[in-house]
Amino acid sequence: MKKISLLLALVIVMSCFLTACGGANYKAVPIDPDYVSTRAENPNQTINGIDGIKVSVPKTINSIVCFSPEAAMVLRELGAKDKIKGVDKATTAVLVGAKEITEAQIATIAPDVVFMTEDYDASALTTAGIACFTIPKQMTINDIKSLIKIAEKTLGSTKESLSLKIDNEMTLAQQTTNLMSKKYKTFVDLGDFNTSGAGTYIHEIIGVTGGENVFADKEGYVTVTNAEILEANPEFIFTVNPNAYKDDVFEDLDAVKNNRVYRIDKAKISYGTQNIADIISEMFDKINNQSKK
Repeated sequence: MKKISLLLALVIVMSCFLTACGGANYKAVPIDPDYVSTRAENPNQTINGIDGIKVSVPKTINSIVCFSPEAAMVLRELGAKDKIKGVDKATTAVLVGAKEITEAQIATIAPDVVFMTEDYDASALTTAGIACFTIPKQMTINDIKSLIKIAEKTLGSTKESLSLKIDNEMTLAQQTTNLMSKKYKTFVDLGDFNTSGAGTYIHEIIGVTGGENVFADKEGYVTVTNAEILEANPEFIFTVNPNAYKDDVFEDLDAVKNNRVYRIDKAKISYGTQNIADIISEMFDKINNQSKK
């Protein structure tokens, strides 16, 4: 009887100890109020990926593998840079100094969560029970906002949503451009005449800022020729390399003749992140100023 009582007492003490430890860890993580109940009931939370697939993610994130420049930029903005324990070569371009690893090395790190582009096959990771979010290469603005929300939910961020600035800039621009009497033929050059057709956030940005994508007849990301640019004859050019349009071949372009070739930041336009809010603002200001003349 004494042995049973002693065992029971030990169980009670250990239960209290574990509860206290668990509670301490729980409180140490900034929790999104919308998901407190979910996390309290289950050590994992379920989050919908951009592709609609539900992913069960640990409530406490200590290690992340990121094979997506877009996700890396969002995670860094949310203060999670130190949690990223491995990246692929493409992601080193935006996360300088991060440890570059191969796909085969992900399992050795055993991260709490993985973000990777659809170039990779995540099936082996999910089979192994590793939480993994797939990021599409071709994203819309809604996809970008979904990525931001996924990162915020995963980290339990309580700061103002990064997507709010995007919404604000879009609303401000749309209210004005809806009243414009004309849309301006616009070309966005991501470098080396690589541009975006329909079905991307860049195409949507052009529309919301008062432009008309001169390559809307194309789908996704494409590289266009000098001849195609000349035929399109854009009235506005937003490019990461304005010097490319100092070539004599482009001297008769409407945008060149009227000094409407503008530089845009490569990192802000090339990756679908919260930074597109700045691009929306910059493009809208240039096109709106012209519409007032």
